[in-house]
Amino acid sequence: AGAPAHMDPHCSTTVSFCFSGRRKWRMMLPPEEPHPSGYFDGEIYGASEPKRQGEWQPTFELEAPAGSAVVVYPGMIHETVSTGEACSSSISQTFEVPIAAAYYRAFWPRFALIGEDVGSCGYVVSGMVTLNSRTKIQPAKEEKARKEGEAFATKVDGDGDGVISAAEMAAMGGKASARQQGRTLEELVSFHDVDKDGVVTTKEVEESWVMFATAMHRAKKRTRRPEL
Repeated sequence: AGAPAHMDPHCSTTVSFCFSGRRKWRMMLPPEEPHPSGYFDGEIYGASEPKRQGEWQPTFELEAPAGSAVVVYPGMIHETVSTGEACSSSISQTFEVPIAAAYYRAFWPRFALIGEDVGSCGYVVSGMVTLNSRTKIQPAKEEKARKEGEAFATKVDGDGDGVISAAEMAAMGGKASARQQGRTLEELVSFHDVDKDGVVTTKEVEESWVMFATAMHRAKKRTRRPEL
């Protein structure tokens, strides 16, 4: 018993609690160029689409005994199989907070190319890019995206010191929409602070904007289909 390799259809982190038996988990991130057919149950094995054979290359493997918990981040392709003699029972719970902020920052360029599942989480990422505001990010090539990102970061940096303070982040958060659940200060710092020095700079906010705008530009191009 278990579940074939698949991607969960939501934007939250999942924790699976094992109550009895043992389960083997295998996981992998989607490749930098994800398959256009997506990652529904078992599709990655290539049974129905032979060209996909060999695509399943799990990078994480672990045994989860009774009493353990396994964390599955959004967009992670995962497979489970019961390995113990006793029946394996478990329950999974999703968590909206904390969001996997740094994870989204690192892997959104590939997630954006998936037409379903984690690929529908752009509103989560854009909310973090724009510091909980409703600022619209247009898909764009790098040159245009950089100009717009620089302008946004400069606007946020009210005192012009090149650092985005907690107060400056909070000033943007008052514009959050209902769908763009306001992220915490810790989540925003984790998302933008790529060099992990504990400080968010205007340059890091600009780079986050460029990352998102160019990723969405690539996704938009990829979804275009020539007329038959």
